[in-house]
Amino acid sequence: MNHRTPPKPESWNDEPGICRWCGCCIIGLRGAKKGQHLLNRRWHSKCVTEYQFIFWPSTMRDRLLEERGKSCEDCTKAERYGRLRGPAEIHHIIPLVDYVHDPQDPYGAWQRENLAILCHDCHLARHQVINRAKKPQMRMFI
Repeated sequence: MNHRTPPKPESWNDEPGICRWCGCCIIGLRGAKKGQHLLNRRWHSKCVTEYQFIFWPSTMRDRLLEERGKSCEDCTKAERYGRLRGPAEIHHIIPLVDYVHDPQDPYGAWQRENLAILCHDCHLARHQVINRAKKPQMRMFI
């Protein structure tokens, strides 16, 4: 398994009327189709929104910017600039390579709680701190 891309759900299929994401039947909610099994659909609207957030980085970034305001989270904490300087970047608080994937929640690494919106400078700074912490200290023996 590639740690950078989320796994496809076990329920992923091409059966008409069955949601690709959750594996449940798609039932009409309004109008003439209310209560009927919709065989021409493959997604619940809520499921497609969740799928896009996890699998499409640009959608993830745009939604996080809307939810958290268009500002860098580190710059805001430091009260330096507040507004983004350059394009927004998504940062995984627990890096994907270090994330312990739970079989009950295989998408935890891509959930909102593990994501931060940062400007390029702050993103580089966070990764330098992470990399410094991972490297073993070199010792000189005389």
